[in-house]
Amino acid sequence: MRYVLWYWWQGGRTWAAALVPVVLYAVAIAALAWLIRGSLRRFLAALLAATVVSTVVFACYAAAGIDYLTEQYLGYFYFSAPIVTLLVIAVAVVHAPPAPIGLALAAGAATVGVAAFAIAPATAVSTSDTDAALPAAVRAVAAQAYGSTVIINFNHNAWPDVTGFLVQAERTGVRACVANSRWSFLMSKPLICTPAQLTGGAPFYFSAPRAPRGQPVIATLKNSQIVAGASA
Repeated sequence: MRYVLWYWWQGGRTWAAALVPVVLYAVAIAALAWLIRGSLRRFLAALLAATVVSTVVFACYAAAGIDYLTEQYLGYFYFSAPIVTLLVIAVAVVHAPPAPIGLALAAGAATVGVAAFAIAPATAVSTSDTDAALPAAVRAVAAQAYGSTVIINFNHNAWPDVTGFLVQAERTGVRACVANSRWSFLMSKPLICTPAQLTGGAPFYFSAPRAPRGQPVIATLKNSQIVAGASA
């Protein structure tokens, strides 16, 4: 529950964080009941119901599907719940007064919302999992593959580098795939090597944390070093 509530309110006691969605939902329901009518009310009510469903689903995901509850990035998509709830309130308030007043309120609310989102610490982009060495690493490996498909083998702790390498390779038109099919759950099935690719490709090994002493290193990434061959 603390993990789920973090997306509504960071810091403080759990009971205080729990008050935030309770209060926001109460205000949103009151706004729907008193301020608007007709199809707009039904539309906003459906949005509010969707956030309730997403909250239940996300709580189940946190309880059974997330391995480390210290990793907040896994639930960034759930920021949609508080944002949609706030939008429901904002739209209801904006449509309640006469048009000119509502337009002024909308402009003011949008300005405040954008400013609040910009300064909130939780919305800052994390660069901890990026690696400036990836473009050069992809170029170096591609040069040694001589046009063949890059066949990637790796030990377990090198997987973060492999995922980044595959993304960079795809962006730059370098053909690359993973030799071990058991990694399809993370790399996706299209990036698992076919038998033909394994036969005609150029093998490389991502060794974490580093390659064995004396083995020529093609590139060094944050978690591993890349060497030629199917194993280190």
